[in-house]
Amino acid sequence: MTNAITQALDGAVERFGKAAAGDASKAVEGLYRDTDSTVQKVVSDTKKADAEHATRIQSIADDMESNAKRTDITASEKSDAQQALNSRLKSILEPGPAVKREDDNFGNEFNGRKTPKLPNGLRKSHINKDGDLEPANPNGATSAYQHVKGGNDPNVKGSSPYTSFAPRDAGGKVYGAQEYEVRYKALQDDIAKGGHADLKDVQVLKPEDVQNQIQGEIDKTAGKHVDVPTGGSMTKSDIDALANQHVTVPPKPPKNAATDVKAAYQAAQSQRDELKNGINAMNNTRRDSEWLTKGTIPSRYLTKVR
Repeated sequence: MTNAITQALDGAVERFGKAAAGDASKAVEGLYRDTDSTVQKVVSDTKKADAEHATRIQSIADDMESNAKRTDITASEKSDAQQALNSRLKSILEPGPAVKREDDNFGNEFNGRKTPKLPNGLRKSHINKDGDLEPANPNGATSAYQHVKGGNDPNVKGSSPYTSFAPRDAGGKVYGAQEYEVRYKALQDDIAKGGHADLKDVQVLKPEDVQNQIQGEIDKTAGKHVDVPTGGSMTKSDIDALANQHVTVPPKPPKNAATDVKAAYQAAQSQRDELKNGINAMNNTRRDSEWLTKGTIPSRYLTKVR
């Protein structure tokens, strides 16, 4: 464990004891013992990252000590505040997956796949002039589901406020020769703490958050719950078969059929196609264990890997 982290934790434990914080002191002591061998997975091997973590621990220690001494709130409110502070501390100390994003060229604002309608390709997440990771459109109205569903619509995927990431060890697809990692625990902690103007519109969606949103869209389309097999290994035939189980498309009507018959056929086709899109999105996001961030991620939470 690095010196700055050790000193910060030593000071925190001592101060919690003096402040008679009780369970909070024991909780921190337990974290201190249990994380000695794992904290290096969280802390970057740079003095800057080490100092940032130590500063955040010291800030939480200040808040815990102040909370333990408060007399203007109830014991229940004090306990709730202490639990929230404990969670913030755990977000620093407990190791988590290295969450990465790959690209062929992070400096390019467009994906380079040119079409007559998209002469520069589709706008994408990129490293901007300030070194921050900026989505296609930080203020875009594209939903998480629409982002994962993909497509080449510049008003949807090309205007998305989301950026996709995946755990390093998830075994998903490789998407490019360049790679950045996001220090998502530090990012989550600072979002929760508040006070950072450049994080007021930033969100972190874990895989379960992303999948829950997609499941909601799938069920909405089908009009009932659809069980999508886990594992992310469905083939196109599997997806087609599952969609056909939940949406019945009538035989194609003849050209002279009534207008309402044709409309019913087209509506059923559209419903089945959208259900396929949703199932495919769920399959892909499970395959990659996909994370999403919404908004622009400041450079201090990014590490360039290659």
